[in-house]
Amino acid sequence: MTEPLDITAWQVHGGRDGRLEHHNLNNGVITLGWGFWLTEEDLARIDDRRALNERLRQVLPDKNAKSRGQIRGLIERFCVEMKVGDLIALPLRQSGKVTNSIAVGRVVGSAEIDMSQDDDNARLHRAVDWVTRSVARPAGLPKGRPTVQKFKRDAVQVLTRTYLEMSFLSGDEAGVLPQGNLEYPEGAKTRVEVNRYERNRGAREACIREHGVACKVCGLVFEKRYGQLGHGYIHVHHTTPLSEINYLDNYVIDPITNLVPVCPNCHAMLHRDPGKTLTVEELRRIINEVPGRNDCTYEGR
Repeated sequence: MTEPLDITAWQVHGGRDGRLEHHNLNNGVITLGWGFWLTEEDLARIDDRRALNERLRQVLPDKNAKSRGQIRGLIERFCVEMKVGDLIALPLRQSGKVTNSIAVGRVVGSAEIDMSQDDDNARLHRAVDWVTRSVARPAGLPKGRPTVQKFKRDAVQVLTRTYLEMSFLSGDEAGVLPQGNLEYPEGAKTRVEVNRYERNRGAREACIREHGVACKVCGLVFEKRYGQLGHGYIHVHHTTPLSEINYLDNYVIDPITNLVPVCPNCHAMLHRDPGKTLTVEELRRIINEVPGRNDCTYEGR
């Protein structure tokens, strides 16, 4: 019997027409505009439905009972039912229209009120650790219209897999969606505590479509070793280090010739010597020369 999935996942929109998306991503939060009227006192007793209904009648006198009930449901899901550790999908919009991209994160804080926000729709929020600010919406993840939507089991599994893939990717692997279909600019540098080079996820996906998910050095296929948990998991190695690419103007990556799929262990060994990045062929030769090594089937030769 399959064990129940002990993870809860939600889709939370970034305000009307997505106008709070950038605010949410830049500040590490999700927001709920319908809580614009809440005070700290209200939040302290948010699980008291009778009190919540009475406050809604006071602050939204023009709404009928059905509408107030729907708003109450959103607030209860956001403030009470949602827990720290739950996964979040934030649909991304462009010119007000929902795109095929989402941000993915995990809730790390309880519901809070920030009265310093100029936009009252941003006052009710929860802290979120975004593992990716933009990734293609995986197949099987419903778009949905409610502002706060709890995913069903199948969608939870889909979002969990996406979250884990993005979490386990090293800094060398995390990426952003491409802006075009054919060319993949690389080496976009942002300033954090150190320089972090953002990878282009579209280039990564194009590499995998061409070369598959077997490690080009040792032949490991994660799904064959770990079952469904390993489905689709692999690192992508740049044959030219990004520390060098960053200084080239208008560099355009060819995901077929400049990228190769490798397992994390082989990826680490390719970069083991800080003075020289090994080629795939060099590392494969090193492995083959190790006495008594455990043979593995290399599927990409």
